[in-house]
Amino acid sequence: MEIVFDISQDELPIFLAEVDEQLQVLDEHLVEIEQVCDNTSLLQDLFRAAHTIKGMAGMIGHNRMMHLTHELETLFDALRKGTMQFSTALIDLCLDAVDGLRFLREEVNSGVVCSQDIDRIIVGLKNQTGQAHPPAETSSLSSEIDQQSAQVDNLTDCSN
Repeated sequence: MEIVFDISQDELPIFLAEVDEQLQVLDEHLVEIEQVCDNTSLLQDLFRAAHTIKGMAGMIGHNRMMHLTHELETLFDALRKGTMQFSTALIDLCLDAVDGLRFLREEVNSGVVCSQDIDRIIVGLKNQTGQAHPPAETSSLSSEIDQQSAQVDNLTDCSN
């Protein structure tokens, strides 16, 4: 299934490079924080990287990337505030989220919807922060991609 974002071919390499840079920060800092457990500077960098990706995703209209980074950002904020503590399971979930962001980044590059279950990761992050929503609301995230694809199909039909 194809998907289109609000980004020009000239802007695409810049977007991809910036996302790659922020994903690298997330990867490296998550591995590092697992070893030191509590580092305010690392937590701030993690939060900032997620926040940056969320903003960039919003600018091009990539809603699933925006939702995923929002939940990751919320989790990092709770860790910064001390309302949550790191655990191996939590770091694994964060690393899963980073992997999910890589798949979503590739959607921008290829214009093809990834088959990864991004909603599962979003729900997992929400469960950790105590902000889980009823199943009906989380399934709306899945239908969002269908709506975006339908809009693309309608645009394609109009151009014939």
